[in-house]
Amino acid sequence: MKILVVSDSHSSSRYLYEVYDTEKPDAICFLGDGLRGFLEFRDFGLPAGADVYVVCGNCDYEYYGEYSDSAVAVIAGRRFFMAHGHTFGVRYGVERICHEAALSKCEYALFGHTHQQTLRVCGNVTALNPGALQNGDYAVITSGEGKPLIELKKLK
Repeated sequence: MKILVVSDSHSSSRYLYEVYDTEKPDAICFLGDGLRGFLEFRDFGLPAGADVYVVCGNCDYEYYGEYSDSAVAVIAGRRFFMAHGHTFGVRYGVERICHEAALSKCEYALFGHTHQQTLRVCGNVTALNPGALQNGDYAVITSGEGKPLIELKKLK
């Protein structure tokens, strides 16, 4: 299974189409900031069949209450803690979001907010920030037999 992880598209929703066409994922995790564009992509540009998981970012104020700022997703039998990250202080480190992921019995903490690609292991949790899609940054998790492969990528 191929999981596309994106965040911080802001007003650059055209990149959603490009990255989707490039990767052809089975699932998409959107980690906030640009939710309006992502929802338009989901509703009008996403072919049927891909699973979609979404959390709100600090710039998605019009969707507060409708979408949570954190969630747990079970994808391909693995638990992912998803958050934009601003409420976990990710600008200052990943320890708090990793702790929350561990409390939620998740193997992965997916977050955005900093616009910096990050892949770090803290304890039993792998922290992943795909970077800002508005800059062409994203991540792909390929899950199959054994440990998933995590790739930090950039649109060309």
